[in-house]
Amino acid sequence: MTKYIYLLLVTIFLFSCKNGVAPTSDSIQIMPTGKIEGEKFEFVVRNNSSSPVWYNGYGKGSPIYITSVLSDTGWAFSSYAWCGTGVMDVKFEPNEAFKIAISKPNNNKDWNKKWRVSLFIKKDKNGEAKEYWSLPLR
Repeated sequence: MTKYIYLLLVTIFLFSCKNGVAPTSDSIQIMPTGKIEGEKFEFVVRNNSSSPVWYNGYGKGSPIYITSVLSDTGWAFSSYAWCGTGVMDVKFEPNEAFKIAISKPNNNKDWNKKWRVSLFIKKDKNGEAKEYWSLPLR
C-alpha cells in the first residue's frame, strides 16, 4: 500500500511541476517566517480562500510536503517528508493557518541552491490535488 501511495504522489508531483500554483495565489500561501532553528526553517501555511480545502497529512498542521531545488534545467525534486502510514485527508478551514518546520535539502549537490517547499491541496475531499509552493529560499 505504501509503495502505491509513494508512486501516486511522485506521479502527481512530476505532472504538476509545470502546472503548480504560484506562492502568491490568493487561496493558499506557504510563506517562510525567517525563523531558523538548526537545520529547520519555519513556514506558515494559510488558507486565504473562502472555502475549506483538504491536504494529505498526519493530522492538523502536519502535511505531507516535498522540497525541490532550482537546477540548471528548472525546478527538480529533492526530497519528500512522508511514509504513507497514517496518512489521512485533513480539512483546512478558511482563514486557518499553521506553522511547519522543514529541513533544507542537504545532500551535497543541493546545499547552496535555491529551494522551495510544496504541498498538494484539494478543493474538495475527493478532488484532484494541485501543488502549491513557497517562495524560494537559499
